[in-house]
Amino acid sequence: MKDSGNNVIVQVKENQQQLLDDCRVTAQNETPLSVYAAPPESGRGRIEHRGCRVFECAFTTDPQWQPLIAQIVEVRRVRECFNTRTKCWERSEEIAFYISTTRRSAQEYNTIIRQHWAIENRQHRVRDGAFREDESRIRKNPAIMAMLRSFALNVFRANSIGNIQKQAYAYAINFNATLSLSHLWN
Repeated sequence: MKDSGNNVIVQVKENQQQLLDDCRVTAQNETPLSVYAAPPESGRGRIEHRGCRVFECAFTTDPQWQPLIAQIVEVRRVRECFNTRTKCWERSEEIAFYISTTRRSAQEYNTIIRQHWAIENRQHRVRDGAFREDESRIRKNPAIMAMLRSFALNVFRANSIGNIQKQAYAYAINFNATLSLSHLWN
């Protein structure tokens, strides 16, 4: 990516176990370059605390990664969800690591990563929930169906439709209603 002039921030997951372990070791043993604690967010029976720490990439076990990583980012999310059955708050904690080819402050990384998750929640979660994209068994030219789902989602969004799943069903059984959507033919 560096050769192209672009920068990336990518989450390190279990499929890169050694790199993930390197990130964990760095976070445990190094002093952060930057630290940010976001204000708590609350809503829908949930309180979320989010913190971000940025580290210099001092080493990686696999030398191929070393020249690519400028910084390691640790994002810690602590959620307190109210359980209506037990009438108690239940706490969960998640730590995610990201590697970056650029240098930013912890507050900037926090904002960038939150913006990414906004896209994830607005697009992919809807595609998986309303259109059941992950359950699709189409194996020949699956990209065509993915484009059709994207087209449908864009038309629904352009028509300010809130409940995508409900409306997709309604339009599927009433073709005339589908034809009445704006932004479909013009």
